[in-house]
Amino acid sequence: MLDSRRSKKVLLSWSSGKDSYWALRLLRKQPNVEVVALLTMFNSAFDRVAMHAVRRELVAAQARSLSLPLWSVELPWPCPNHTYECQMSSICDRASTAGISSIAFGDLFLRDIREYRERQLRNTGLEPLFPLWELATEQLAADMIAGGTRAVHRSRHEPGFICLIASSCASSSLHFFRCFLVSMGAFRSR
Repeated sequence: MLDSRRSKKVLLSWSSGKDSYWALRLLRKQPNVEVVALLTMFNSAFDRVAMHAVRRELVAAQARSLSLPLWSVELPWPCPNHTYECQMSSICDRASTAGISSIAFGDLFLRDIREYRERQLRNTGLEPLFPLWELATEQLAADMIAGGTRAVHRSRHEPGFICLIASSCASSSLHFFRCFLVSMGAFRSR
């Protein structure tokens, strides 16, 4: 059990994908970090994750399987940036009231997105965390496979959509996983 006087309570931004899952794994390995909830933005018109269009019931099942509460935020469609920022401000207030000290994000490379998140949190008292930031993608994929994480194509009717399945059993070969991720556009050249 973590010593609550020394642990950093973290709210994890949860898109429902493999990067969010891996960020959670890395955070849980840090002895001074306690992930206390998952934060997911839902498109209220379609009742799906705003970023990946994953159905709400799948995200709720993920949260239950991870034994973490899900903080759901309803976004209209279309969602003006001002509305998003007001919703995020409310979440920051709620997090601070709950004793949360940080919000973690699974971003890898997009500096403009990171800078935007840092600006959003600047005067909130919440520390932004980026546990996956600039990790080498091939090593990250190898670590995910070694850790038993698989990404699978969810539907032929929704190309490019992936769904996270956490598994303790051995997954497919690294070569297949790399080819799959390349075909999905997950790797970027550096």
